Amino acid sequence: MSTEAIQGQSATEPGSVAFALGDLHAYYGSSHVVKGLNFEVGRGHGMAILGRNGAGKSTTLRSGMGLLAKTTGTVMLNGTDVQRESPYKRARRGLALVFEDRRIFPGLTVTQNLEVPSQKTASKQLALDDVYDMFPLLAGMRTRDAGRLSGGEQQMLAIARAVRARPSVLLLDEPSEGLAPRIVEDLVDTIKDLRRQLSLTIVVAEHKQWFSREVTETVGVLASESGTMVFQGRWDEFDAHPEVAERYLSLGTNHD
Repeated sequence: MSTEAIQGQSATEPGSVAFALGDLHAYYGSSHVVKGLNFEVGRGHGMAILGRNGAGKSTTLRSGMGLLAKTTGTVMLNGTDVQRESPYKRARRGLALVFEDRRIFPGLTVTQNLEVPSQKTASKQLALDDVYDMFPLLAGMRTRDAGRLSGGEQQMLAIARAVRARPSVLLLDEPSEGLAPRIVEDLVDTIKDLRRQLSLTIVVAEHKQWFSREVTETVGVLASESGTMVFQGRWDEFDAHPEVAERYLSLGTNHD
C-alpha cells in the first residue's frame, strides 16, 4: 500500500475552517517527527487523530499550540495564521490544549485550579457556577485538593479549566488514557455536551477508536514511517479502507 494519503470528502465548506495545519514540519531536537502534515477541521466539527505509539499524535497537537521550539508551516486558527505567535497568544485567540498528563496543580483546590487562567481573559471566562453546572462531578469537590482526586476526576478538572476560557478550538491529548471504562463513558458524554453547549471544535489524539468515534465526525491516520497523514475522511470512509487500519494501526493501537 502506498503512503500517499487517502483523502475523503471534505467535512468543511469554504470559510468555515476553524483549525488547520498546512505543510507542518515539527522537530524534537534533531528528530524530524512530523513531515509536511496537512489537515483542516470545520467550525463545530470534531476530528480524531489515530496512529501507533510514536507516530506523532501528541507532537501534532503541541505543534498546533506552539509548544515546540522548531516548527515550520502554517497553523490556521479561525482564518488567522498563528504559526509565529506564542502559546499564550494562541490561547487568547481561542485555542486550548488539555495534556495527556493533565497538568493540574495538586496542592490547589478544585476551585483554585479553575481560577488559574489569566485574569486578563476574565471578561470572556465562564462563571464558576456555569462551569460547575457543566461538570456536576466537580461541584461537590470545590474545596478538595486536586491531588486527592481520582484520575477521572482530574481529567474532568483539566478539561473544565480549559473550557472555562471559552475556547473555540479544543485539543485533547489522549483524554481516556489510564481511566476506568465507566469513567471513559462519562467523559464521552461530557465532551458531547460541551460541544453542543459551547459550539466547540475539537481535535482528539487517541488510541481508542470507539472513544474517538463517539466524539468526532472525521478521522486522520498518522504513519510513523512517513511522519504525515495517510488517511483523512469521515468514519464511514475510514471503514471502507480496512487496509489503512491493518497497516498503520494494527500494532500498539487499541481498537476496542
